[in-house]
Amino acid sequence: MVNSSLDSMYLSPEIVKDLELKANGKIMDLGKSSRIIKEEVFSVIAEHSIFLQYPIEDEELCGFVCPKKGKLFSFVNSFIPFDKQIFAAAHELYHIWFDKDILDQGELIKNDALDLNGTINLNQKKVTANRFAAMFLVPKNVLRDEINKLGLMHDDADLSQIVKLMDIFGVPYKTIVRRLFEIEVIPHDKCLELLSIPDKGELSPVRIAQKRLQLGEEQQRRTMTVRFEGLVDKALSAYEQNKISEEKLEYLLSFARKTPEEFGISKKEYTEEEILAFMENDD
Repeated sequence: MVNSSLDSMYLSPEIVKDLELKANGKIMDLGKSSRIIKEEVFSVIAEHSIFLQYPIEDEELCGFVCPKKGKLFSFVNSFIPFDKQIFAAAHELYHIWFDKDILDQGELIKNDALDLNGTINLNQKKVTANRFAAMFLVPKNVLRDEINKLGLMHDDADLSQIVKLMDIFGVPYKTIVRRLFEIEVIPHDKCLELLSIPDKGELSPVRIAQKRLQLGEEQQRRTMTVRFEGLVDKALSAYEQNKISEEKLEYLLSFARKTPEEFGISKKEYTEEEILAFMENDD
């Protein structure tokens, strides 16, 4: 039984066992056993929903999942650090796959919903989704393999080893620390000690360790990705079939921060004769 600040993250052994079966089952269904999923999670969520990404300059907004006119939409804010984008997508996948109640009403995923420090009292649905996301992105057997490669022992986990595991799995610092505790690689006290180390800000110990080891720095970038699932391809197809004008194509592509020129479509230029003919036409 956990205690202290990890109380709010506690799930019964029965729930944990069920979540592990669900996570491993999905990993097997996707053909990704013994593989590290990392950013492939975006392709997975795109197969199960209309997936959107856009940079909204709000640290608190991580994403949402919601139904609309019989379709399921998911969104990840590409302004937040890349590792948190990955975790938010995996969190949403739990609701998509296993939480019909949330899908019926939708869920806005705020920054505190992804808290893995145990300092915020989350409801059980959020705790469960977080635990599934961690199991899905950092499966026990793969994590143990990587731990063996690092020669990590129960009581000697240090910041450099955590940073190496963060780089391997592409997940936030607290996710790795929690997983080490959950699979009994580190004891409760060591978990609390590691969780107390600041991991945000350029001068935090975790960020300094990443820079020093030159590992995982790309996971901290704000990708600013703009993705409207299928919009670009459908707009171009409609234009190629003469269903929309060049002006409408340009308008639609602007949502994805694209231009017709990027696809070899130049703006039509009219000759003087064509302009005069147009002006003289009374129809």
